[in-house]
Amino acid sequence: MEISAFYHADPTVVFRRVLEAIAEQYDGTMAMINLIRGERIQYREIINPHPLMRVFDSVALDNSY
Repeated sequence: MEISAFYHADPTVVFRRVLEAIAEQYDGTMAMINLIRGERIQYREIINPHPLMRVFDSVALDNSY
């Protein structure tokens, strides 16, 4: 998998490309990039999210894995 040379000025485009490559490598599994913001984990970008995850944009750190 080669994504190290991929560049785009918008980080969201880069996040999406990285997650697409990861999901493809693992046969379409969910992949995500999270940011810790205070006491919450914000879902920055998600590929193939579980339907239950589509209603949230973040989760409390206490409720995370």
